[in-house]
Amino acid sequence: MPKMSCQNCENKIKSNLRFEKGIKSIETSLDSQTVTVVFNPKKTNVENIQKGFKKIGYAATLIPECEDDQKKENKTIKE
Repeated sequence: MPKMSCQNCENKIKSNLRFEKGIKSIETSLDSQTVTVVFNPKKTNVENIQKGFKKIGYAATLIPECEDDQKKENKTIKE
């Protein structure tokens, strides 16, 4: 799986994931190789977002320290 290595990668992720139901916002960081996704848990979940990454050729995993934030609807997913 490719890594997020440039502005084009960030744009690809943002432009494709924004069509997933329930996504509220997407923030990317090339330095930390993370994508922070804020979503409505009534409309989607981490597994669906991970499938969205897979569709565009990236693998994503939930960063463990963010699991406590699930109640806040914030998810950080590392590419």
